[in-house]
Amino acid sequence: MRDLNIRTNTDGLEKNDARTGSIVDDRIKPILESGTAMGSNKPVLMVIDEIDGATGDGASGFVNKLIQITLDKPKAKKGRGDKKSGKESRPLLRPIICICNDLYAPSLARLRPIARVIRFRKAQPVLLTNRLRDICIEESLRADTRALTALVTVTQGDLRACINTLQLIKSRSDTVSENDISRATAGMKETETSVQSVWNDLFTPVTAKTRKHIPGASAMEADKYVARLSRVIEHAGTDRVAVACFEHYTTLRKGRSSWDSLLAAHEWFGWYDTLSMTMRTEQEYGLLAYQPYAITAFHPLFATLGNPKYERVNNDWDHFTRTRVNEEIKSIFSNSLTTGARDSDAAAYLHMMAGSKADLEFLR
Repeated sequence: MRDLNIRTNTDGLEKNDARTGSIVDDRIKPILESGTAMGSNKPVLMVIDEIDGATGDGASGFVNKLIQITLDKPKAKKGRGDKKSGKESRPLLRPIICICNDLYAPSLARLRPIARVIRFRKAQPVLLTNRLRDICIEESLRADTRALTALVTVTQGDLRACINTLQLIKSRSDTVSENDISRATAGMKETETSVQSVWNDLFTPVTAKTRKHIPGASAMEADKYVARLSRVIEHAGTDRVAVACFEHYTTLRKGRSSWDSLLAAHEWFGWYDTLSMTMRTEQEYGLLAYQPYAITAFHPLFATLGNPKYERVNNDWDHFTRTRVNEEIKSIFSNSLTTGARDSDAAAYLHMMAGSKADLEFLR
């Protein structure tokens, strides 16, 4: 990037800018056709951030417009007597850097085959924790190792969110604890914690090699997994993790006797279902905080180094979520017909909600 800044003038679209086809015609195309920026002889390099948020699938969509100005040859300029100039027009040879979070977003289907894909791996949580500790030392902020680890977990490795949270805590106090992290991130939008990352934390023990990279983490501290895992499970969605455990717990290696481990797992599943049913039927939402601990109990039962990687082979959770959405649509539609039954047009369709016809249409 330093070399690009020396040889080019960079311009681009930030995350707050729109991603519509008109932006390509009104902003991107004039910049590329001008060749150089005003007051400089350096070429302009276009950088588009979060292109996976582009809108429009037709010919006038953002991605299709971008492909057109990249691959299509511009029309040759005509000289006197309507004769073509001797200089042949060429397509755009200057690269356009596009940054995305989801490479396989539907809006990028046409762009992927012609683009050169460069992947950047997410930084390891241990490295981010150490980096945050260095920042805290420079800012005279006393931070606990567990607190920084919890912050990295909650933000899913987003360094900018971590720094903003620490800056907020710094304005109030000179120390950072786990309680401070919980309060500071209480209003933060819940990130999409992948079930795979939770799976690795839940069913993989902390090795001696990993413990060496965590300053101040002794063997005794590594064994205190309950608070750490329950927090990770809660942010990922307790129901999602519970469904994943139920789908794959029979494929895990057992830390002790196989029969004893399976029997204990069934008891914890039963306890989790009891909490969930009581919470929803009796409106006891105070039990919500205890659900992650029922899943955390699987760590001492199945956590070994030889466990297989998590693979999402079943779609039970997707079907469950889709069924709930369809049930809400059916309920709204039925109530609308019942309310408008006085109207002859609405009454003509009221029979559609009777019997199993509606269930077959909405829930199957």
